[in-house]
Formats: sequence, C-alpha cells, structure tokens
Amino acid sequence: MASGVFRRRTRGDGRRLSDGQRISDPDASHARWVDRSALLLAAGFGIAVATIPSHNSFVEYLDSVAQHPAGTFGSFFSTAERIRIALLAESYSWLFFRLGRFRGDVYVGCFHTWCLVPRLPASATTASVTTFSRTVCQKTGGAVQAFVLLCCAVHLLWYVFPRTMQHMTACSLRALQKGRLFVLLTANISHYSLLHLIHNMLQIMHLGPTIQAVLGCEDLLCLMVLSALGSSLASVLWNGVLGERPHVGSVGASGVAMSLVAANAA
Repeated sequence: MASGVFRRRTRGDGRRLSDGQRISDPDASHARWVDRSALLLAAGFGIAVATIPSHNSFVEYLDSVAQHPAGTFGSFFSTAERIRIALLAESYSWLFFRLGRFRGDVYVGCFHTWCLVPRLPASATTASVTTFSRTVCQKTGGAVQAFVLLCCAVHLLWYVFPRTMQHMTACSLRALQKGRLFVLLTANISHYSLLHLIHNMLQIMHLGPTIQAVLGCEDLLCLMVLSALGSSLASVLWNGVLGERPHVGSVGASGVAMSLVAANAA
C-alpha cells in the first residue's frame, strides 16, 4: 500500500458556537451510511479471498463441461481429454479471484465458482490497450524498466510543481469525491520522498525481471496495474472511510512492490 501520507486541515468536523458547543455536519448520517457500506464491502472482500477456487477445482470444472462421447472408444477419448486438460489448463490467483486459461478461452473463478468469460469483438478500446501494452513491452525494455523510469520522472516534478503534484497524484477520499478518479493510478507513480522512491524502485527492479520472465511482459503489466488500483482503494478505505479522514492522501508504489513480493512467493 502506498505509504506517503499527506494531511490537510479538515473543515468538515462541524462548527462551534460562542459557548463552545459543537454542531455536527448535516451529512453525518451520510458518513454513517458510508461506514456501514465500507464494513459490508470489507466483509464481502474477506469472503471472496477465503473462497478463491483452487487450480484443481478448475481442472475438475473443465472435465465436467467437456464432451465425453459414449460407445466403444468413449472411455479412451475421455481419458485423453482429461490428460489434455491436466497438462494444458493454467490458472493464476489474483488476490480475491482466479483466472484460468484453456484452449484460448478465459475463465474466472470466485466464491468457489467458475464461469467462462465470453469473447468480445475487437473494439477501438481493446486495440488501444493492446497497442499500449505492446509498446511498453517492446520499445521500453519491459514493464519494469518503463515503470521505474516513469516513477523517477514524476518524482522530479515534485521539485518544480509541488502543489500541483499533491493535487493531481495524492489519492484520498476527498479527491475521489471531487471526480479525480485518475489519482487511483497516478498515486502509484508519485513519490514525495527520495528515500521512498529509492526503496520501492530497488524492490521492483529486484523482483520484477524474475516475475516478467515467468509471466511475460503483458501479464506483469496487468498485475502492476491491478495492484496499483487495489492498493489505492485500500488506502482510501482505511484512511477516508474507516479512519474518517477524507483529506488524508497517500502516494507511492509500495502496493505495486508488495504485489511483486507476493507473486514471487507464490
């Protein structure tokens, strides 16, 4: 999770009368509703993590939906199909769900259930994402190198435009409420402290190449983007919702670095 933290003077704590009595904000009921929603979201997230299906369940699912012809050679073809599934089926755990691949099809597993992801027709957005990932992987030397260079370049901007960088990259609940949803990603490439930048970049450069060699550049890039979103949302949930500090923002690639640590351990 991003560890760089910024605090502002909070104006939403109500106001005091001349006798010192505090009047609460009119949106206090909304804040309590947000707290309940956060608890329900955390409970659902915990259940999803606890019920991630295993790779063996993916193999069993593929075997159950496979065609098993009857007749003299039915058992032979069924055995051959089971062997093919056991050898070719792949699945990867992504925090609270599992992605599976077999014969070009993609499957999603969550809450002990598997389902086939329908193939969507190619669109301009899909083509743009594919072009972006290929550009990063082929022209910048890989996802790790591109990410490290981007973080270093963004850090230099802090010395020139500190107030703008805090406004555009610090991820907080108040920033999301004002419509700056992009901070969910920009916070992960922004480091206010030079030591914070060096620490995260050393971790990413140490683990990234090994994971890229196993997963491939495009899958590693997908992992880094998802971990960036996840760490930013966790920071907002902890500071802004549960901690009732909507102005507290966070920056840094610690969430991305920790995802690489977890992927390396797996």
